[in-house]
Amino acid sequence: MNFVALIMPDRKEQLVDNCLIRRQTLTPMLMAVGATKVLVAASPSMNGGSSPVCEGFGLLSWLHTAVCTFPQEHFLCVPSDVPGLSRELLRWLVITGQSHQRSCHYRHHDLPLYLHNDETLRSVLQNSLRSQGDCQEDPLDIFNGLALVAPDPYLLIAQ
Repeated sequence: MNFVALIMPDRKEQLVDNCLIRRQTLTPMLMAVGATKVLVAASPSMNGGSSPVCEGFGLLSWLHTAVCTFPQEHFLCVPSDVPGLSRELLRWLVITGQSHQRSCHYRHHDLPLYLHNDETLRSVLQNSLRSQGDCQEDPLDIFNGLALVAPDPYLLIAQ
């Protein structure tokens, strides 16, 4: 189950520093689920110190940067501020995404998100961002991913 874990700022006001602090807590769990490395999406170390390729589109900007920076890797994107995340919730997401070779997330939640990185995904992201980020109401609709029903949806609530 090899993939890169990507810790995402879940709220606009959240600072990268908060994600870096949470990285210490989340890394053991993410590695236990199968992550080969753990990165913080908004940190300069993720993409060689530069800003996202297409800034100003929130989650989509950082996902686009990640898939273009690491085109051979799939990603498990997790929020930094959801203390209820468990190995089981993440493992189910990864196994489902890998077995179907598709991106997937839990219904009604953008994160966590398993991102199946391929040429189609990179193209869809690029086209969406080029069109001024003119996305559907749910930005994850562009991935045509699976929306899973969480066994314990209350664990996915940010605090």
